[in-house]
Amino acid sequence: MRRPARGHSWLHTLPAAALATALAVPAATAQQWPPEIKNLQHFAADTEVGELIGTMRDFAFALGVRCQYCHVGEEGQPIATFDFASDQKETKRKARIMLSMVERINGELLAGLDVEPAGRLRVECVTCHRGAARPEQLADILVRVASEEGGEAAVARYRELREEHLEGQAYDFGESTLMRAAERLARSDRLDAAAELLGLELELNPGSSWALMTLAAVEERRGELAAAIAALEQLEAANPGNPQIGQKLEELRRRRAEQPPE
Repeated sequence: MRRPARGHSWLHTLPAAALATALAVPAATAQQWPPEIKNLQHFAADTEVGELIGTMRDFAFALGVRCQYCHVGEEGQPIATFDFASDQKETKRKARIMLSMVERINGELLAGLDVEPAGRLRVECVTCHRGAARPEQLADILVRVASEEGGEAAVARYRELREEHLEGQAYDFGESTLMRAAERLARSDRLDAAAELLGLELELNPGSSWALMTLAAVEERRGELAAAIAALEQLEAANPGNPQIGQKLEELRRRRAEQPPE
């Protein structure tokens, strides 16, 4: 057998349908899949089993789910026991709508953009989902949890998602995510929750000027002048000689001194 050229995988020598099957399932279990496809609505009627399996595998990777997310079947049970033709699950019905949406974006809407080189830009499931079943931005999750359950719950949710997804691409764990969430909470007067998220940001990124400046403003609005002063003092240490920081510190120290003893 002739070895493929350097830089090419043996996969390139397979027909498309065979390649899809090879990537989709181990050879030992391939016979468990239905021998024919039933109830196709979005895909062409002549779609081959192997090709469809490969496409379904792409969907599963994009959403970080398994077959039973859309199809009737139980985790751990043989594939042969699944009812792939059933439309019982809402997630399957939604998937068809999403496929139509993606098809329209790629076939109609992108054509109206000045995109170069033409035809190279495409939207796929993974474009939005990135390994998460619900394609929701992390900042939106934190704001929702904080609004419904409080700042401590939002911090706990962030830690949970970071532990589970830090090495993946589902969520952006960069500084801007926590900062945007904290600022949104502050604008809606959820100051306690904003302070919690800013505390978490400073735990992860000690000395962040953005976080310290924002925390000082939030603590001032909360009436916690001592905490606001502490944040500005840390900010001033990293930015010595900044007149704006110095002026604000002088103002807060004066107001703090004028407060009645607790």
